[in-house]
Amino acid sequence: MKKRISTFFIFAVTPFLVTPQVLAAKYGCESQEKLGSGQSVAALYQIETTQKNGKKEKKSLLFARQRNQIIYTQNDISEIWELTKNGKMKLFKYFDQFEKGIEYQPNEILAGASDSWGDKKGLITQSMFGTMDVTETTQNDCKVLTSFQRVNAKANVTETAKVLKLTKYNLPEKFKLNTYVREVTWKLMSLETEPTAVNAYFKKYDNFDLVDYADVGDNESDPFLQKMINLGFIAHSETSYYSSEKGVYPVSGDAHEHGHSH
Repeated sequence: MKKRISTFFIFAVTPFLVTPQVLAAKYGCESQEKLGSGQSVAALYQIETTQKNGKKEKKSLLFARQRNQIIYTQNDISEIWELTKNGKMKLFKYFDQFEKGIEYQPNEILAGASDSWGDKKGLITQSMFGTMDVTETTQNDCKVLTSFQRVNAKANVTETAKVLKLTKYNLPEKFKLNTYVREVTWKLMSLETEPTAVNAYFKKYDNFDLVDYADVGDNESDPFLQKMINLGFIAHSETSYYSSEKGVYPVSGDAHEHGHSH
């Protein structure tokens, strides 16, 4: 086991996030551009999924980015992706309940399982729309609304999607996907752009114990690793909490997933 030791004092407080409406009203589009240029941003989303059989599910997703790091947090599990100096991505998967994590080297991440760094920074990627075509794009102030559509001949229905993006942050404010099997809606609940507050989401994990994925086989007697193996977490990562089992299903079919099933 090893620890990532913080050299900073961590305040035991939750960073304050303001709503997008308050941010726009207070700063306006010009200042949003200035704030967004610093890269540090944290966004809290509410994700609702309604299956065509009427089953509903509601989840939250915390996304944050700073410099060469991106974090996704959902259900007390966090993934921190880190861009290395040679342009490859490492992954740290943390489990709040155990205050422990697993470190994956770039060559231990399943090929094709992760989007590009640029895609991860923007959260919503083209792959989420499958073979949908863009039907309309409109811009208003700091936001761009893009509409997508395709005809599903097999199901004899028209499937649609809409994304309202905050251009200065390259993040969605709203996202809606409607297919023949489900409807998924994302809503931005709050936004934080103060670098110190954003950094706190990452620093939280500095004192968590870490085990290298390559060393798992030599430490299977560890109760934490036994639990992770039983739950199916110990595997080459197919991660990204903003996909399949976490609320967004690719239109191209359920068999293709960006996320590991939990």
